Parts: sequence; structure tokens; C-alpha cells
Amino acid sequence: MAILLMLRSFIQRHPVAAYFVLAYLVTWGAIVLIVGPQGVGRGTITPPQFMLVWTAMLLGSGGVGLLLTALLEGRDGLTRLLSGMGRWRVSGWWYAPLLITPLTVGVVLAVLSQTSPRFTPGIVAASDKLSLVILFLVVAFGTFVEELGWTGFATRRRRGQASFLALGLLVGVLWSAWHFMGDFTGSRAAYGDLFVPHFLAFWLVPLTAFRILIVWVYTHTESLLLTQLMHASYSPFLFVLGPTGLSAGESLTYEAAFTVVLCLVTLAVVALERRRSMRPFQPRAV
Repeated sequence: MAILLMLRSFIQRHPVAAYFVLAYLVTWGAIVLIVGPQGVGRGTITPPQFMLVWTAMLLGSGGVGLLLTALLEGRDGLTRLLSGMGRWRVSGWWYAPLLITPLTVGVVLAVLSQTSPRFTPGIVAASDKLSLVILFLVVAFGTFVEELGWTGFATRRRRGQASFLALGLLVGVLWSAWHFMGDFTGSRAAYGDLFVPHFLAFWLVPLTAFRILIVWVYTHTESLLLTQLMHASYSPFLFVLGPTGLSAGESLTYEAAFTVVLCLVTLAVVALERRRSMRPFQPRAV
């Protein structure tokens, strides 16, 4: 009982820190239980294990966010959180960032395909396009659930306490690093000695950059729905558009090129936002 009281006290005093701790514990702990300690890093996940790992990641992100919201804010808090999914009446300009990932992938592959036809978009080269469409929908559903935690709980509670850049960096690094156990389990064997640069180029750096963009959009719109759509414009499109059958070195080339372009876009947004915020106030003429 004393331990439960201490845990509840910690959650109440440090809700965002508690969210990230629980997100990691639930997700990573479940992955180790599903594949076994000997299965971590072997890259031999079976389809049933993959579905269990995917479910664990949803519970560790969105599930923990909903649980902590209910614990700390009750039914009213859950209603406020979920009401953000209905906030779609924002300026049409804020829907434009949904094109960032598809356009970035398109530009990168258009350039790389000049060096090798192996850099053809996956959806174009695939003989079974229906499976890719199904994968797209499944991953998109997952992104909607995840954002109930990353944005609906963590970002919402920290919003206003830091700039969108600082908050995006904080959530982004923790969000991207959270994928480590799943990627290490599924991709370590395929990348071998290139796993570390792969993780940096495909997860840590680009996800942090993209989270800055997500927080930027949320800061201006307070729309949970829009952040869910932002996330859905990222992961599903990378899975469907990304070239398949590449060697580890070729994959790393594609990942690095994508990350460089995405970071340039993010830096441009940060610079424009800073310039806008520094613009002196000019009262309207009466």
C-alpha cells in the first residue's frame, strides 16, 4: 500500500515524467516478454509476435496516456483530451504540413533513382499493392492511438511552459528513443554493424525533427486531430513509399538523405517562426 501511495504521489507531482517512465516500462518490458531475452536483437520476429509488439507499443503510448489522464483528471479530463480529436476547423494553412513527408520522400527518391533503379518507391515496385494499402491503414490507426499519449497527455500538459522548439526537442528525443527496443529486436540482424547509424538516421534524428513540427502545429491549433494526421502522414507513408530490397548500405543512404532534407525543412520552419515572433507589434490604424 505504501508503495502505491508513493507511486500515486510521484505521478501527481511529475505527471509527464511518469508518463515517459511508464511508456518505456510497458513497451520495452512487453517486447522482452514477447520475444524472450534471447530474441532481442535477433531479427526473427514472427507475424504473431509482431502484432503483439505493435499492440504493446500502442498500450505503452496511447494507453498509458489515457490511463494517467483518467487517474489525474477523471472523466472530465478524458473528455477534454478526446475533444481535441474533433477540433478540425482550423485555417487550411495548417493542413499543408501533412504534405511534408510524402513530398520529402518523393524528392529524395527522385534524386536517388538517378543513381540506381533500386530506389523505386515501394508502392510502385510492389506486385502485391493491396497488402501495402492494408499496412498503410494499420500503421495509420496506430499513429492515431499513439498521439493520445505523446500529444494528448505529454505535450498538452507541457504546452505553454516552453517554446515549441524546446518542447518538440524534449518530446521528440524521448519519443524517438522509445522505438529503440522494437527496432533493435526487428532490425539489428539486418543492419549488423550499421545498426547504430541506421537508428540515428531513421529514428532518433528524423523523428525528433518531425516532432518539432508536430508540436509547432499543435501549439498554434490545439488540435489533437491535426497532430494525429501529422503522425499519420509520416510513418504510414514511409512504410509504403520506402524502397524495398535494398542492402543495409543502400538503406542507410536513403535514410540519411531523407533525414537531411527533413531537418532542413524543420530548420526553415523554426527560422520563420522565430522571425515572425520577433516582428514588432504594429497597431491597426483607426
